[in-house]
Amino acid sequence: MSRDPYVDAKSDVEANIGNVGSLLESYQRIQTIGGDSQGLSDAKEELQTALNLLEADLEDLDESVRVVEQHGDRWGLKHAEIVERRAFVNDVTSKVAVRHLRPAL
Repeated sequence: MSRDPYVDAKSDVEANIGNVGSLLESYQRIQTIGGDSQGLSDAKEELQTALNLLEADLEDLDESVRVVEQHGDRWGLKHAEIVERRAFVNDVTSKVAVRHLRPAL
């Protein structure tokens, strides 16, 4: 039996959420203390790269959920598990607000 792609994608998303949170705090701290423009630029670039990775991982996670929503019976998933997966994707997407954070950078 092949491994459920959701498991790996969810793990990647969770790891990247922590990374983005740390980078955002660093960026905001540099911005607040009036750090040099190179330091701020580097922090911004790092944060944008992490957001790009997170966005890609969220898309993968969303796609894995869409597949099981359409063909969940193939993997033996119960409806409740599929609903839980969709809720996780929606929750993370709204909390991270990837698309809304970019203009603030």
